[in-house]
Amino acid sequence: MKALNREVIDYFKEHVNPGFLEYRKSVTAGG
Repeated sequence: MKALNREVIDYFKEHVNPGFLEYRKSVTAGG
């Protein structure tokens, strides 16, 4: 289970996080 968690976290950092940070930035700048 731990190995799977690591893969999920790595995937999240690699693929989800950059877009999420950009989204947060655009929301903060826009509102």
